[in-house]
Amino acid sequence: MNDTVQPHLPGTRPGTVLVPQGALVRGPAFFIDTFLSSLVAAMILGGQASLTTIVLGSLAVQFGYFAVFEGLLGTTLGKRLFGLRVVRAADGR
Repeated sequence: MNDTVQPHLPGTRPGTVLVPQGALVRGPAFFIDTFLSSLVAAMILGGQASLTTIVLGSLAVQFGYFAVFEGLLGTTLGKRLFGLRVVRAADGR
């Protein structure tokens, strides 16, 4: 008997169904994630920061938000609200 693990093609992993979602689902999820990360950036920076500091701070917070949530959980809060998650194309995990 062959005990080696065979990779599955995208969407063929047992118990996994990959359903691509369009902009009408991903757009609102991205809006929610952007809104939440902007609120965090605003709380960190306060109201007296320059425009350049606000833009760079917001980008840094947004990068961290997406990296941490998608890296650890495979989803962000906005994506979770819409039932979305990030999966690997190679095996659906």
